[in-house]
Amino acid sequence: MNVNDYGAIANDEIDDSQAIQKALNEAALDGGVCIIPAGKYRLNKELVVPKGVTLKGSSEVTPHPFTPVASVLNIYAGKGDVNAASAITLKWNASVKNMIINYPEQQLPNIIPYPWTIQIDGQMCQVLDVTMTNPYMAIDAGSKSNELHFIRNVYACPLKIGVYVDQCTDVGRLENVHFNPNFWKRSTLKSELPEIPEGYNGGREGFLNEFIA
Repeated sequence: MNVNDYGAIANDEIDDSQAIQKALNEAALDGGVCIIPAGKYRLNKELVVPKGVTLKGSSEVTPHPFTPVASVLNIYAGKGDVNAASAITLKWNASVKNMIINYPEQQLPNIIPYPWTIQIDGQMCQVLDVTMTNPYMAIDAGSKSNELHFIRNVYACPLKIGVYVDQCTDVGRLENVHFNPNFWKRSTLKSELPEIPEGYNGGREGFLNEFIA
């Protein structure tokens, strides 16, 4: 399934969440893989990846937000409410892979709370080759009962929590997970990073490090 065939249009700043969810639901019936072509897609509402379905971006490697020639999900859902539904919920044996997740309205120094970016709710869920520029809380593998999760090649600048693991009744795996402020500081995607004050001598990265390093 290709989300473009269900009405999702890249780079137009119009909410694509309903179209992507429709494609995900269809993938659960026929095919199992929901493709998001390269481009930026706006999510005003949360997504649920059904059992056995993969939500897959265009990259075959882990994309970098400095050169975001990739599938980008711009998250607007849940702003200001940590108890809202996660931006992406993975059901039993579901996965998300090969994409960038970005919060365009996140800001410094007054960081905005958001709910979890990805929540695992079931067995054998996978998060693979995903970069998150500025999640408030990145990956939740603990609030719901889960087991045998696989989280690999994840890069992010989490602002409160990176990965939370609990209620895991069989062995899960975390491999090659990197948390570094550069994935936000060096991103060319839109976000509300402050300008360097006049007379500051530490450079742009030095100034931003005062808030997120």
